[in-house]
Amino acid sequence: MAYYGILEADTLIASQLFPPRSALPEPERSLMVAVFEDAVRCFLNHCRATDRTERALYQSARRWIGSLERSGLYGFENVCEMLGLAPDYTRRQLCKRRDERREHDDDLPPHDFSRRTHRAVASRLPAAQGGAVL
Repeated sequence: MAYYGILEADTLIASQLFPPRSALPEPERSLMVAVFEDAVRCFLNHCRATDRTERALYQSARRWIGSLERSGLYGFENVCEMLGLAPDYTRRQLCKRRDERREHDDDLPPHDFSRRTHRAVASRLPAAQGGAVL
């Protein structure tokens, strides 16, 4: 008789640690939306910054968005999943928008979240495989 259960690795996935999106209390969900919006705003609006402070905001947002780490509740991957966004798809779209801003100089207005819907098109698309090179 073999007792392999004791020696098996304890592997957890996000769905085991975090409640489903629908069960997330509104204050926590609102905080996740605010964290996400702030990072996206810094990533898109300060990508061409020459000011030291604005450049630091961009670099911080770039590291957060590019992180594949899932250990923290407010990491990019976990926030995207809790908000119903596909992390890889969202990351690619943000990089695409950033690159458009760089190409068009200052022709594009700053990104505005004043009419947010809390749901994005990315939430209906499957997550793509690949690394996060920003």
